[in-house]
Amino acid sequence: MDAVQIHHNGDPRQLPAAQQNQRFGDFVRERRLQRKISVRQMAKMIGVCPTFLSMIELAKTPPPTDGVIRQMAGVLLCDEMQLFKLAGRLPAEVMAQLQKRYWSEIEN
Repeated sequence: MDAVQIHHNGDPRQLPAAQQNQRFGDFVRERRLQRKISVRQMAKMIGVCPTFLSMIELAKTPPPTDGVIRQMAGVLLCDEMQLFKLAGRLPAEVMAQLQKRYWSEIEN
C-alpha cells in the first residue's frame, strides 16, 4: 500500500517537491556511503534495480513506495518515520488511522 502525500497549502515549512526529493535522496546516499554499501548492493537488498536507486539518490524520481522506504530504513539502520518525513508523507496505514479517527470524531 502506498503512502498518501501530505499537502500543506502554503505552509512555508513545506519544501517544494524537488527540494523534498533532493533531501530524501541526499540522506539515503549519505547513510549508504557511511555504511560502506554500494548502490548495487543496496539495490539488491531492498529489491530494486541499481538505476532506480541512483535516480532516487539524485532526486530524478520521487521517493519510492512505503515498502521500499521501510526496506531502506532497515538497511540504513535509521528510523523509518525519519525517511517518511524526508519523503514528505505519512505511511498509508498511519494516514488511514488518522482518517478513521477524524471521521469517528465527526460522527460523534
